[in-house]
Amino acid sequence: MDNDDTLKEDNGFKFNEYMNEKRVERGMEVMDRALDRFAVEADMVTCATDFLKREYEEVNDKVVVLPNCVDPFYYPKPLRNETEIIRIGITGSVGITNDIEALKPIIHYYQNDKRVRLVLLSTPPRGQDDIYKELYSEQYAYWSSVNIEWHPFARVDEYYKKLNDLRLDMVIIPRFDSYFNRCKSNLKFLENSVLEIPTIGQSFSTKDSPYEVNPEDAKHLLLAENSEEFITQIEKLIADKELRLRMGREARDYVLGNYNINDAKNYLKWVEAYKQI
Repeated sequence: MDNDDTLKEDNGFKFNEYMNEKRVERGMEVMDRALDRFAVEADMVTCATDFLKREYEEVNDKVVVLPNCVDPFYYPKPLRNETEIIRIGITGSVGITNDIEALKPIIHYYQNDKRVRLVLLSTPPRGQDDIYKELYSEQYAYWSSVNIEWHPFARVDEYYKKLNDLRLDMVIIPRFDSYFNRCKSNLKFLENSVLEIPTIGQSFSTKDSPYEVNPEDAKHLLLAENSEEFITQIEKLIADKELRLRMGREARDYVLGNYNINDAKNYLKWVEAYKQI
């Protein structure tokens, strides 16, 4: 069994009239049953982080960490923003969970700043499905109320191209310090970096967020613990084009040098893990 999220904790989706507490509890029960059925019975459980490993070790004594990797074959050549307007990206689940609250001060600070353009790549397409309209009603209402360029989730096989086509100058990842978010990994940093997009990631007071638990990762992105620090780091990148370009290039070199699945030092981790069973 392989998984990259916790199945134990509420994932931060906000309650509303449709997704009420009872529905969430029912969903958590379903996930708990899945955990019992698969994680307990599996000959091996694999996951991407040591933090998540500790959760699975409670139900299975054969848990192996296989870190995230990238395959450059699937990534297009990085595109650059050729305009004078700095494009600040917000991607993934931060747009649909209670992490929106961590984002709001940053969005409100920049939404009418003529130097920048906020770009959201998150949430299912509006009107795609009646259930989405109910499930994400508050999120749709919020994102419709702010000045932002809004793109819905892309299909998995189209994601890298879509992210590249947005020509982002940076991606910010503010997250609440929660058990669910501590189970997250460095995947967004890796994906951004292969496309030479600088990342500003969430730091936790304990200095072990998914973006800083590996000290080498932390050398190739910027970290912020609160909205004020995010704004400081954003301003640093806005003010210095050469810094943005250098961070992007160096992060790409670092990720391809350390997380490339085609390198034996990486893919042999899978071979050796599977040999154990």
